[in-house]
Amino acid sequence: ALPICAIVDKQTLTASSTVFDGRVGFRWKAAELGRHILQVRAVPVAREYSLDNNEAQTEVEVMEDKIRVLLADDLPRWEFRYLSMLFKRDKHVEFEQLLFEPNDDSQAAAAELSFPQDAQGWRRYRVVILGDVTPAELSPAQQELLRKYVAEDGGNLVVIAGETAMPAAFAGQPLGAMI
Repeated sequence: ALPICAIVDKQTLTASSTVFDGRVGFRWKAAELGRHILQVRAVPVAREYSLDNNEAQTEVEVMEDKIRVLLADDLPRWEFRYLSMLFKRDKHVEFEQLLFEPNDDSQAAAAELSFPQDAQGWRRYRVVILGDVTPAELSPAQQELLRKYVAEDGGNLVVIAGETAMPAAFAGQPLGAMI
Protein backbone atom coordinates (compact mmCIF):
# COMPACT_ATOMS: atom_id res chain seq x y z
CA ALA A 1 0.00 0.00 0.00
CA LEU A 2 1.22 3.45 -0.84
CA PRO A 3 1.62 5.99 1.96
CA ILE A 4 -1.04 8.64 2.34
CA CYS A 5 0.04 11.84 0.60
CA ALA A 6 -1.16 15.28 1.53
CA ILE A 7 0.05 18.69 0.48
CA VAL A 8 1.18 20.47 3.63
CA ASP A 9 2.54 23.64 2.03
CA LYS A 10 2.84 25.27 -1.38
CA GLN A 11 5.21 28.08 -2.34
CA THR A 12 6.07 29.95 -5.51
CA LEU A 13 9.65 30.89 -6.33
CA THR A 14 10.63 33.12 -9.21
CA ALA A 15 13.77 32.02 -11.04
CA SER A 16 15.94 35.09 -11.45
CA SER A 17 18.32 33.59 -14.03
CA THR A 18 18.74 30.56 -16.28
CA VAL A 19 20.70 28.85 -13.51
CA PHE A 20 18.80 29.23 -10.25
CA ASP A 21 19.44 27.85 -6.78
CA GLY A 22 17.07 28.90 -4.03
CA ARG A 23 16.12 27.85 -0.53
CA VAL A 24 12.64 27.00 0.65
CA GLY A 25 11.52 26.57 4.26
CA PHE A 26 8.47 24.63 5.41
CA ARG A 27 6.73 24.33 8.74
CA TRP A 28 4.82 21.13 9.40
CA LYS A 29 3.41 19.66 12.58
CA ALA A 30 2.95 15.89 12.61
CA ALA A 31 -0.41 14.55 13.73
CA GLU A 32 1.16 11.40 15.16
CA LEU A 33 4.46 10.00 16.41
CA GLY A 34 6.59 7.76 14.21
CA ARG A 35 8.38 7.81 10.88
CA HIS A 36 7.12 10.12 8.14
CA ILE A 37 8.34 10.65 4.59
CA LEU A 38 8.32 14.25 3.41
CA GLN A 39 8.68 15.11 -0.28
CA VAL A 40 9.39 18.36 -2.09
CA ARG A 41 8.41 18.66 -5.74
CA ALA A 42 9.06 21.45 -8.20
CA VAL A 43 6.76 21.96 -11.18
CA PRO A 44 8.80 21.85 -14.42
CA VAL A 45 9.32 25.11 -16.25
CA ALA A 46 9.41 25.65 -20.00
CA ARG A 47 12.51 24.29 -21.77
CA GLU A 48 13.88 22.82 -18.52
CA TYR A 49 17.08 20.89 -19.26
CA SER A 50 16.54 18.05 -16.76
CA LEU A 51 13.66 16.96 -14.55
CA ASP A 52 15.91 14.74 -12.39
CA ASN A 53 16.37 17.39 -9.71
CA ASN A 54 12.72 18.46 -9.40
CA GLU A 55 11.93 16.11 -6.54
CA ALA A 56 13.56 15.17 -3.23
CA GLN A 57 12.40 13.33 -0.15
CA THR A 58 13.55 12.75 3.39
CA GLU A 59 12.41 10.61 6.28
CA VAL A 60 11.84 12.14 9.69
CA GLU A 61 11.19 10.50 13.05
CA VAL A 62 8.66 12.35 15.18
CA MET A 63 9.25 11.62 18.86
CA GLU A 64 7.67 12.54 22.14
CA ASP A 65 8.80 15.67 24.01
CA LYS A 66 10.37 13.59 26.76
CA ILE A 67 12.39 10.47 26.11
CA ARG A 68 11.54 7.62 28.48
CA VAL A 69 14.57 5.60 29.52
CA LEU A 70 14.97 2.42 31.57
CA LEU A 71 18.37 2.27 33.27
CA ALA A 72 19.23 -1.08 34.85
CA ASP A 73 22.29 -2.57 36.54
CA ASP A 74 23.14 -5.15 39.15
CA LEU A 75 25.29 -2.82 41.27
CA PRO A 76 25.55 0.98 41.35
CA ARG A 77 28.67 1.04 39.18
CA TRP A 78 30.26 4.27 38.01
CA GLU A 79 28.39 4.21 34.67
CA PHE A 80 25.03 3.71 36.37
CA ARG A 81 25.63 6.58 38.81
CA TYR A 82 26.86 8.88 36.03
CA LEU A 83 23.86 8.21 33.77
CA SER A 84 21.42 8.50 36.66
CA MET A 85 22.76 11.95 37.59
CA LEU A 86 22.85 13.01 33.93
CA PHE A 87 19.21 12.03 33.37
CA LYS A 88 18.08 13.76 36.58
CA ARG A 89 19.41 17.07 35.19
CA ASP A 90 17.90 16.70 31.70
CA LYS A 91 14.35 18.02 31.48
CA HIS A 92 13.81 16.05 28.25
CA VAL A 93 14.51 12.68 29.85
CA GLU A 94 12.10 10.79 32.06
CA PHE A 95 13.73 7.67 33.46
CA GLU A 96 13.23 4.73 35.72
CA GLN A 97 16.04 2.78 37.28
CA LEU A 98 16.39 -0.83 38.31
CA LEU A 99 19.22 -1.54 40.69
CA PHE A 100 19.23 -5.15 41.83
CA GLU A 101 21.98 -4.94 44.48
CA PRO A 102 21.86 -1.41 45.94
CA ASN A 103 24.53 -0.33 48.40
CA ASP A 104 22.09 1.18 50.90
CA ASP A 105 18.96 -0.09 52.61
CA SER A 106 16.75 2.76 51.36
CA GLN A 107 16.51 1.17 47.92
CA ALA A 108 13.80 -1.38 47.16
CA ALA A 109 14.63 -4.98 47.92
CA ALA A 110 15.99 -6.86 44.90
CA ALA A 111 13.12 -9.38 45.07
CA GLU A 112 10.62 -6.60 44.33
CA LEU A 113 12.42 -5.40 41.20
CA SER A 114 11.73 -6.79 37.78
CA PHE A 115 12.06 -6.01 34.12
CA PRO A 116 8.82 -5.63 32.12
CA GLN A 117 6.81 -8.86 31.86
CA ASP A 118 5.06 -8.06 28.57
CA ALA A 119 5.61 -6.26 25.26
CA GLN A 120 3.61 -3.22 26.37
CA GLY A 121 5.91 -2.81 29.36
CA TRP A 122 8.99 -2.60 27.12
CA ARG A 123 7.24 -0.21 24.72
CA ARG A 124 6.90 2.35 27.51
CA TYR A 125 10.58 3.18 26.97
CA ARG A 126 12.33 4.83 24.07
CA VAL A 127 15.72 3.57 25.28
CA VAL A 128 16.70 0.64 27.50
CA ILE A 129 20.19 0.76 29.02
CA LEU A 130 21.43 -2.51 30.49
CA GLY A 131 24.48 -2.56 32.71
CA ASP A 132 25.99 -5.70 34.22
CA VAL A 133 22.68 -7.49 34.83
CA THR A 134 22.54 -11.28 35.10
CA PRO A 135 20.32 -13.89 33.40
CA ALA A 136 18.68 -14.45 36.80
CA GLU A 137 17.50 -10.82 36.69
CA LEU A 138 16.57 -10.83 32.99
CA SER A 139 14.89 -14.16 32.19
CA PRO A 140 14.93 -15.74 28.70
CA ALA A 141 11.23 -14.83 28.30
CA GLN A 142 11.97 -11.18 29.15
CA GLN A 143 14.98 -11.27 26.82
CA GLU A 144 12.75 -12.47 23.98
CA LEU A 145 10.30 -9.62 24.66
CA LEU A 146 13.26 -7.20 24.68
CA ARG A 147 14.49 -8.66 21.38
CA LYS A 148 11.06 -8.06 19.81
CA TYR A 149 10.94 -4.55 21.27
CA VAL A 150 14.20 -3.73 19.48
CA ALA A 151 13.79 -5.72 16.25
CA GLU A 152 10.09 -5.23 15.58
CA ASP A 153 9.00 -2.14 17.53
CA GLY A 154 12.02 0.06 16.83
CA GLY A 155 13.16 0.26 20.45
CA ASN A 156 16.72 1.24 21.32
CA LEU A 157 19.01 -0.90 23.44
CA VAL A 158 22.34 0.17 24.93
CA VAL A 159 24.45 -2.49 26.64
CA ILE A 160 27.29 -1.59 29.01
CA ALA A 161 29.61 -4.55 29.58
CA GLY A 162 30.61 -5.55 33.08
CA GLU A 163 32.86 -7.98 34.91
CA THR A 164 30.12 -10.20 36.35
CA ALA A 165 27.65 -11.10 33.59
CA MET A 166 27.32 -8.78 30.65
CA PRO A 167 27.66 -9.91 27.87
CA ALA A 168 29.22 -13.38 28.33
CA ALA A 169 26.52 -14.81 30.63
CA PHE A 170 23.90 -14.26 27.89
CA ALA A 171 25.62 -16.43 25.25
CA GLY A 172 23.10 -18.83 23.72
CA GLN A 173 20.14 -16.78 25.00
CA PRO A 174 17.93 -14.29 23.10
CA LEU A 175 19.89 -11.28 24.37
CA GLY A 176 23.20 -12.91 23.44
CA ALA A 177 22.09 -13.19 19.82
CA MET A 178 21.42 -9.42 19.72
CA ILE A 179 24.75 -8.45 21.25
